[in-house]
Amino acid sequence: MFRLRDAELSPPFHLTSLPAVAAKFLVYARRKHFINLFVWPDTGTIMFSESSGSRQGYNWMTWRSGEMQFCLVSDASSGDLRELKHLIDR
Repeated sequence: MFRLRDAELSPPFHLTSLPAVAAKFLVYARRKHFINLFVWPDTGTIMFSESSGSRQGYNWMTWRSGEMQFCLVSDASSGDLRELKHLIDR
C-alpha cells in the first residue's frame, strides 16, 4: 500500500471510460483533497510522455514506469502530486 504521511487510501475501483484500455484507479485523501491515480498497462494504445500541468484549478501528472502508465489528477497541490509519484515509483 502506498502512503503519504497523512493520506488515506480508498478501495480500488474499475474504470472503463478510457478507449480500448481497462484501467484501474485509486483515490487518496490528502489534506481534505482527493488525489485520483489512474493506472493501465502500456499497450501502445494510449501513450503519455512524462508531463504535468494545471487547468481550471486541477493539477495533473502523467508518466510511464516499466510496463505501466500512470496519471494523477487532483485539486491538491502539485507538490502533493510529486510526493505521491515519488512514493509510487519507489
